[in-house]
Amino acid sequence: MFPQDPIAWTKKCILNIAASGKFSSDRTITEYARDIWGVTPTLQPLPHPNEGRPGTKYEGETTHSSSASLNEQGKK
Repeated sequence: MFPQDPIAWTKKCILNIAASGKFSSDRTITEYARDIWGVTPTLQPLPHPNEGRPGTKYEGETTHSSSASLNEQGKK
């Protein structure tokens, strides 16, 4: 089809992409989380990477990044 009618081929490609719906891995991860782990999505934002994670001994604390530690070591 492509060599004979590139415009029709392009139209079919665009319509196919438009009709594909939600990306399948998003759906798979959502179903796995719901069916296997029994969890639901939340809109609560994740903490900043340098903040302690909830449920850990560092909860709420600010931690030092490894690059900052390396920079400090270089100054000594």
